[in-house]
Amino acid sequence: MTAEIPIGDVQVGSGAGPAIGRISWFSVRSFELSREVLLSKWVEAGLTEGEFLPATRPCDAYKQATKMVEDKIKVSDTTITRYILRHQEGRPNVRHVIRELLRKGEDKPFGFEDIGRFTFKDEGTPVVEGIWHGPGEADEGWLELVAMVKARYETLLTVHDDLDIRLVLARKLRKWHSLLLRPTGGVYFIPKDFAPEAEAYAKFLRLVGSEMWALVVTAEATPMVRQKVEEYKAEAAQAAADKLAKAEAEVDPKKKQTMTDAVTEEKKRVEEMVNYYGQYY
Repeated sequence: MTAEIPIGDVQVGSGAGPAIGRISWFSVRSFELSREVLLSKWVEAGLTEGEFLPATRPCDAYKQATKMVEDKIKVSDTTITRYILRHQEGRPNVRHVIRELLRKGEDKPFGFEDIGRFTFKDEGTPVVEGIWHGPGEADEGWLELVAMVKARYETLLTVHDDLDIRLVLARKLRKWHSLLLRPTGGVYFIPKDFAPEAEAYAKFLRLVGSEMWALVVTAEATPMVRQKVEEYKAEAAQAAADKLAKAEAEVDPKKKQTMTDAVTEEKKRVEEMVNYYGQYY
């Protein structure tokens, strides 16, 4: 039979024989949209609401919000003020803010101050707090940082951005048993069995101002697919061997077990993928 893949683009080769898949690549523009808006586009593309992105975890929103501190720079007539985040050892939810002072025209700072810290409490209702280290009342610079971090934290709980979509696509590409065709990344072979879902994702990307292009691949390209599967098997085997060697060198028993288990799971995934291609290609 002659299979048709719902892309509407060009076919690779002569187009003779059944289609076996697609060569796809995509571009995701930078964006930030509310969950409600993004969900409406998700459903419009034909994707199920049950597979929609999970809400951002409060702890992740806190980490992202506090990172903004290091982008903050204040410039006066003679001084440049920058901020550095330092994690408190043993307390991952505590971020100390170090104020770094430089004279204009000089590269070496002349002063550092531990001006305060951000804390995150996840029990019950999550709370982000900014605590001034003094002396005296908190200065304007610190109050600005606290207001900025808290506002950004609240926003991050209600939005998604292009990084979230890239992560979703990466997971889907694995689920679709896609083969990386270019060493530098970005171009994949996706088997025809996953064409309808891949097309739905392509439509979703277009709805958020991005794109996913595709070329239909016909049966004459089967040798290319087989070659890529063999290359993938060899690369995966080498990567597993390297990871196992690192696991053997690990002295912490818990870390060693975690590393070994991860390799075992990845081997199972590779075996499943290779068996899939062996059955159909």
